[in-house]
Amino acid sequence: MISAKTNLIGLISSRGVERASDSLSVSVQRLSSGLRINHARDDSAGLGISQELQRQVRSTEMAKRNALSAISMVQTAESSLSNVSDLLQRMRQLSVQGAQDGLSMDQKRQLSGEITQLRDEINAIATRTSFNGMKVLTGDFTEAQSGQFNLNTNLNPSARASLIGSTIREGDSSATVAGKSSVQFSYVSVDDAGSGTYTLTNNGAQLTLQKTDANGVVTSQSLTLTTSTPKSLSEVSLSQNVGGSTTLNFFQLGVTLDVKNTAVGSDHTAAEIATKIVGIGTTVNEQIKNAGWTKVEGADWASGSGTLKAVVTSSGGEIRTTLTAAQMTTLGIAAVSGYATLGSSALNAGRYEMAFTGSAAALNSVLATLEVDNKTGLGDISIDIVPDDISVFTNSSTGATSYYQVVRSDDINWDTARSAALSSVISELGLPTDYDNGYLANITSAEESAFLAEKLNNNGWIGASDWYYLINEAIGNRNSWLTSGQLVGEGNAFRQNTLTYADQAAAEGKWYWIDGPEAGLQFQNGNVSGGAVNLVSGGIGQVQTAYADWARADPTVAIRSGVNQGIGEPNNADATVYTYPGNVNASGEHFAYAIGGATWNDFSIGNNNVDYYVIEYGGYKGVYGSTSKSILLGTPGSLKVGTALSISRLDTAGARDGVFKLSTNASNQNVTLTHYDVDGTTLLGDQTIYLGDKGSISSGQTRQLSFDSLGVSVTLSNSSDESITIWGVQAGLTAEHRLASSRMVSAVSERGPVFQLGEGTRADLAAGVFRDIRIGENSDTSEGALFNQLDASISDLGVSVAMSGVEFQGLQGDLDRVLEAVTRRRTDFGNLQRRLESSSQNLFDQNAGLTNALGVIQDADFGFESARLARMQIGYNAAGAMLAQANQLPSVVLELLL
Repeated sequence: MISAKTNLIGLISSRGVERASDSLSVSVQRLSSGLRINHARDDSAGLGISQELQRQVRSTEMAKRNALSAISMVQTAESSLSNVSDLLQRMRQLSVQGAQDGLSMDQKRQLSGEITQLRDEINAIATRTSFNGMKVLTGDFTEAQSGQFNLNTNLNPSARASLIGSTIREGDSSATVAGKSSVQFSYVSVDDAGSGTYTLTNNGAQLTLQKTDANGVVTSQSLTLTTSTPKSLSEVSLSQNVGGSTTLNFFQLGVTLDVKNTAVGSDHTAAEIATKIVGIGTTVNEQIKNAGWTKVEGADWASGSGTLKAVVTSSGGEIRTTLTAAQMTTLGIAAVSGYATLGSSALNAGRYEMAFTGSAAALNSVLATLEVDNKTGLGDISIDIVPDDISVFTNSSTGATSYYQVVRSDDINWDTARSAALSSVISELGLPTDYDNGYLANITSAEESAFLAEKLNNNGWIGASDWYYLINEAIGNRNSWLTSGQLVGEGNAFRQNTLTYADQAAAEGKWYWIDGPEAGLQFQNGNVSGGAVNLVSGGIGQVQTAYADWARADPTVAIRSGVNQGIGEPNNADATVYTYPGNVNASGEHFAYAIGGATWNDFSIGNNNVDYYVIEYGGYKGVYGSTSKSILLGTPGSLKVGTALSISRLDTAGARDGVFKLSTNASNQNVTLTHYDVDGTTLLGDQTIYLGDKGSISSGQTRQLSFDSLGVSVTLSNSSDESITIWGVQAGLTAEHRLASSRMVSAVSERGPVFQLGEGTRADLAAGVFRDIRIGENSDTSEGALFNQLDASISDLGVSVAMSGVEFQGLQGDLDRVLEAVTRRRTDFGNLQRRLESSSQNLFDQNAGLTNALGVIQDADFGFESARLARMQIGYNAAGAMLAQANQLPSVVLELLL
C-alpha cells in the first residue's frame, strides 16, 4: 500500500542507521581506548572480574615496591653494620696489642685513646644512619619534626575541670534539700577524670558514680559504706562522728569526694547517710513534681524462687499499681495482712506503704506498673523483696532494719523456741556472717510494737526474761561482743556491765533482752508496779529509752511504758515448780509472751499452751541484708568534667621556644601564664592578668587574654548553657602548650618497621632486626647490656693508672661478645634480605600473571575490532543509502495526484 502519512520503509531504514551507528561507536571507542570493556554494559560479568584482578594487580605492584623499599632499608643498615664490624675488629686488634708489658704507659694510653675514638665513631654511625629520615640503628626509629607542637590547647587531661554549676561541688551541703541535711562535700577532685557528666546515686548503703561521655558511653563504679573494717576496695569505712570525714575514692573514674559528717552522728545508719550524700546533689525533679501519677522506673527487681513478698514504702507521695486487684489475683498475687488492699497504699508513720506476695515474675509484673503521685519533686521509694513469711521493719529513728518470722510449733516452751530461733538462718536475706542468725524478737519501741501488732497479729514467745541465769549469760555475751568489736557503734552507757545476779531472788522482776543486738540490756525493774529503766543511750539496736508493753487488767489504762499503773503483767503468778535453765528448780513466770503481737504477758517455762514464737533477724545499726532497693525521686547530683571551658584560639607568633602553662587563682581572681624551657623544667618567665569582676564568660561567648610580655594570646570559649567564671572550676583551668623548632618522634610501632608484602594485611612482615647498636646508652632489651658493659670497660681503661695487660685482656672478652652480637645482626639482615628478594620475585611473577589475566578480559583485540569497524562502516553507509531511498517514497503519491 502507498500511503502519504505513514512511511514504514523509512522507519525501518532509520532504525537500521541507528544500530549501525551504535555498533560503529563501540568499535571506534574500543580501538581508541585499547579496552574491550569501557562501560558496564559492554560486559557486566567481565567488569566484575576485571575490577577484582585490577585490585590484585595494583596491590601486588605496590607490595613489590614495599619489598624493594625494605631491601633498600636493610642494605642501608647492613652496610653501616659492616663498617661497625670493621671498627670493632680494629678495637679487638688494639686490645691484643695492649695486652703486653713491652709497651710504655704513654703508648698504652695512645691505644686506649684510639679505642675510645673508635667507640665514639660507632655511636656516630648509629646516630647518622637513617633511611627516609628515620634512624635505623638506634632502636627507636625517631625522625625530626619541625614547627609548632601543641601538646594540649584544651583543658589539661591531668587536671580536668568541673563546672562550678555542677550540683556536686565542694562546700555544698545537703541542707538545701528538705529532710536530707547533715552532710557536706569538703573536697571534690576530678584531676584524673575524663570528660563527661558524672551522676551519683545510691541503693541502700551502696553509692554508685556513673559517667556518661559525649558519645553516650556509660561507665560506673560502686562503693559500699560500712561501719566495720572494710574487707575490699569496694568498701569504705564510714565516719559516724560529727565533724569526721569519709573519703569516697572512685579510682576507676578518677573522681574523689570527701564527705564531712556535720550533724548526723553515730545514731544514723550507713544506708541513711548514703541517701543523705546523694541528697547533697539532688535537685527537684521537675518532670514528676505535681505531674500526677508517674511511673517509677526500676522497681521490678525481684528475683528468687518460691513465693516472695514485696514491701514498698514511699516518702515521695502516694503510690499505686495500675493493675487491678482482679488482674493481680490472676497473676497469683495475694494481699498481705496489715497493709492496704491490692494495688493501693496507705499512709503509716509518714510513709505510704503497700505489700503483696507472689512469684518473682508475678511481683515484677506488678512492680513494673508502680506509680507515684509526687508533689515536691523529691523523696524516695524503697522496695524490699523477702520470703513471703518475712516482715520488714525499719526503725524511723535509728535506721536499723529488722526482719520478722512467725513460726508455729504446737505446745513449745520458751527455752526450746529460743534454741530454734538462735539456730535459724535465712540466706535469702543476704545478711553478713555473724549477723545472720535469728533470735527471739526484742520489741524496743512503740513503733515496733505497733508494727508487730498490725502486720503479724500472732500470739508468741519474744526474747525477754527475768531469769537470773539467762541474764548473767546475756551480760557476759554482751561484754564479749563489746571487747571483740562485734557490736559496732555501741553507746558509752553500755560499754561494760559487770552486774551479775547470785540467784533468782536478786533478779526477780528485773527484765532483760537475752539475745540479739539488745542482749544484756535491762528495760523493766520490778513486777506489776515496777518502773521502766531510764536508759541514757540505746546502743546499736533499736533501744533508745526503755520500753515495755505489758498487758493491763484495766483496759482503760493507756500508758504502756514507764511506771506500771493498775494491776496487770508481769505478775509472776505461776506457783508450780519447774526446772529452769541452769538446772535450777523454781516457781514463777520468767519469760515474755506477746499477745496478738502487741501487749505482753509473763509465762513460766512449763506453759505448754503457746503454739508460736517470733524470730527476729538483723536489727543491728549499719548491718543490712540484700533485700532492699532505694529509688531517689529527685534529679541525681552531677559533675560536669572537661566539657565547658576550653581554649578555642592560641596565638604564639611572638613567643620563644618552650613550654607554656596556664593556671588560675580563684582567691586572687587572676590568670597566670608561665614559660619554661623545652624540657618543661627551667622557669624562663611568667605573666599574671588580674580580671576581678571581669572573669565571667557568658554562655556561647569568648574572652581573649593577651600575655604581651611572653608573646602569647589565649582565647577562652564557653560552650555550656550557663555563665562560667574562669577560675570557677573545681580543679582550676589549666592548659599546656609547647613550642619547639624540632622534636624527635618515633615513626614505627614497637615491633619495628612493618612492610606489607601482599594484597592483604595478613601479609605484613615485621622486621625486628633493626636494633640499637650504640655502645653506652643502648636501649635494646635483649642484648643492650653487652654494649653498655663494653662502654664501661672502655671508660675504665681510659682512667686506669696502671693500664696493665690484664685490663686490655678483659676488654677483649667484652669486644668478642659485642662482635658476636653484631655478626648475628648482620646475619639476620642477610637472611631478611634474601627473604625480601624472594618475596619481591614472587610478587613480580604473581603480578605478571595477574596482569596477563586482566589483559585477556579487559584489553581490546585490535585485529578483530579493525575488521568489525570496516564491516560496521559498510553497514552504516548501506543503511544511510536505503534511508535516502525510503524518504523518496511519499513523492510517488504526489505524482499520482498530478
